[in-house]
Amino acid sequence: MSDGYAIFPETRLGEASMDLPAVAKLVDFNNPVSWVALCGFLLGVTNTALALMKLASDRSRLRVIAMVQGPQRAPEDDTAMPGDEVTLTLLNTGTKPVPVSHVGAERVEEDGFRHEFALHLHPRAEARLQPGEMRTVRVMDARALDRRVRWLGVTDTLGRTYKVRRRELRNLIRKEERARRSALVEQCRRAPQDAAH
Repeated sequence: MSDGYAIFPETRLGEASMDLPAVAKLVDFNNPVSWVALCGFLLGVTNTALALMKLASDRSRLRVIAMVQGPQRAPEDDTAMPGDEVTLTLLNTGTKPVPVSHVGAERVEEDGFRHEFALHLHPRAEARLQPGEMRTVRVMDARALDRRVRWLGVTDTLGRTYKVRRRELRNLIRKEERARRSALVEQCRRAPQDAAH
């Protein structure tokens, strides 16, 4: 070991790693102990791979869907109404409970600074989503939903943030802009003929 040799005399430290035929030469397949060692090695590799796969799949997952609705408006309506709010539908798609603590968003203000705000959910016991559970929470006034909003989402008690997908958020903003234009057109249509537009 002191002269730079590893366990196998044919391989020096720092040389290229052995390939499969070289390993096959080192294993005596006529010896039962070699078979047991090889089986143990393969079982260890398999168990490690399965443990890593389970660790990757067994984690908190929260699907966040944003929509605009109000007391006079359903999510499918395409005309903005007074009292509309942005709501987030939270769906726990993972295998562990997700203790949600805050809902919030980030906006870019006129001076270019990013401004985050968060609303604390009360009580906390009601904000703990079990696997497969769904809940809808209000996050902001729909009039504040514009292209300056960078993200919408929720934060759990461990500080992890689950956000609405960017494409979905962009589509929601465009849909709400059309709904505001439709509301303006409808307001002008209902106005008296002699009123100035």
